[in-house]
Amino acid sequence: MLPSHMTFSKLGLIFLILISISPRTHAFSALDTNDISILFPIRSGRPWPAINPEKEGLLSSELREQMLRFENPHAALTDLPFLDTDIVTDPDRWWVTGFRLDPCGEVFDVRPAKDQANQTDILIARRAPGCQGRLRLVMQPFNRFGTPIVSAIHLLYKLEPSEVRLVAESLAALKAVTESAGVITTGRPLAIHPGLENEASTSGMPKTDVAVAVAKTIRDALHLNSKTPLERLEIATLNIEIAIDRWKLVGGYVNAGTWTRFVTEFSKQMNDGRDATILTGVENLNCDRFSVCFLLPSPSKQPSVLSPSGTVVTNIFQDVQALRDQQTVGFRSSEIQAAAEVVDDPSQTHFFNTNCMSCHESSNLRNYAGLSSKFGSADGVTPFVPKKYLKTLTTGIINFGYFGATPRISTRTAADSVVAADAINRSFGVANPAAPISDFSKLWTCLVSETDIKKCF
Repeated sequence: MLPSHMTFSKLGLIFLILISISPRTHAFSALDTNDISILFPIRSGRPWPAINPEKEGLLSSELREQMLRFENPHAALTDLPFLDTDIVTDPDRWWVTGFRLDPCGEVFDVRPAKDQANQTDILIARRAPGCQGRLRLVMQPFNRFGTPIVSAIHLLYKLEPSEVRLVAESLAALKAVTESAGVITTGRPLAIHPGLENEASTSGMPKTDVAVAVAKTIRDALHLNSKTPLERLEIATLNIEIAIDRWKLVGGYVNAGTWTRFVTEFSKQMNDGRDATILTGVENLNCDRFSVCFLLPSPSKQPSVLSPSGTVVTNIFQDVQALRDQQTVGFRSSEIQAAAEVVDDPSQTHFFNTNCMSCHESSNLRNYAGLSSKFGSADGVTPFVPKKYLKTLTTGIINFGYFGATPRISTRTAADSVVAADAINRSFGVANPAAPISDFSKLWTCLVSETDIKKCF
């Protein structure tokens, strides 16, 4: 949810801002995608490192409970209608599973509104000029067997431009710690962080140099300039499993310790108020045992002309036979595959011209036989994701985290990471670290089909 977006004009903006703050340094180690987006491995039923958001002061119990009560602000936690209510309401079961530095995300302009069908206070979120640096944390609840369940909260913390630079320097230092252990992060498609994975797979008690550096990077970033993490927390989104293969996605804005659900002008087009049980700003996906999914209510509202304009892939999630077929691998139309690539492209699609479910599904719907269109990327930053992190079924809604015990990374997450790494490297005046890719289509086809990714480079 909430894809970070950076158009090429915004790349120039963040470049100028960061350059103006402090002089270039030649000590900075250029970042690749695995240095900018850090996915934790799991060891002994916990992420490595193990960071509990509430114990670390990254999230308050009040905010978490407000999010879980998005449908009924006055409901008792024990009465919430989720698949694993006892787990998601237990603060000790939530762990950070990854994070990313976004140097230039969208600026949100939020204004009071009302969900007319439910008479509930909400916010209308509009896109404002400029860009906002953020640190994004992903947290998931773990069950009693030490396995993540398929729900997640994303926490987005605001950073000033000078703070973005300091966090980038910390990530460069983290890269140096990783390399000192003999592990390389450059030239690899986005995956579980190589240094953390190396430590977590060590028999016995591993050295904790990389895990300690990762935890310190997060703590230091969120306490810069004597601010607390809760003072920085701006946006929090939730995707929650309410039954087997059924999810609801919702986002909200944080102000003065209060989380308020929001909707964008674009996504509001998808809800015409016919069903009063469907709250504005909440996306409801229901999948059957054949991995065919419907947006509820079904058929959902799909305007013939979108205004504001944008791109979605969720038009196929309706109870119509021809659209059911398009959800199946091998039967997807070229149009839906092309739309999935547009949603996956940060230069074309952002939070305000698509809907949440499109960004959670685009990676699953792409053409795995080859790129449908020219895929732009930055020379010297490694794109895409290895086969084992991808899922071709429409029941895959985790973009960066775990679908049960299986690590998942979407190609949209990888694309955002490429843009972020390139912008930061340019702001420090250093060249991107990886070898240029001569044939993107060939690399894509290899990564999505080959188990041994070394054969792809």
